[in-house]
Amino acid sequence: TGVQTCALPILTLVQVRLHTGRTHQIRVQFASRGLPLLGDIRYGSKAECTTALWSHRMAFTHPVTGKPVDVSCPPQIGRASCRERV
Repeated sequence: TGVQTCALPILTLVQVRLHTGRTHQIRVQFASRGLPLLGDIRYGSKAECTTALWSHRMAFTHPVTGKPVDVSCPPQIGRASCRERV
């Protein structure tokens, strides 16, 4: 089928702060250094699973009420169910 089960390498959790809000900024920067995000096949990952990219906090002013909105949700740490593309 062209897909094999693999043992994933050790993963690293990083915190990134965006400065421009450009589309795909995190994905492109990591991939350009040979470190694609887990599951990000478009940018070079060989693992087939959900892309390991998580926004743990978003804060903004509500466009209608003008009130601050601050939402947090920590990433779910655990072993991803992935397969390596060959």
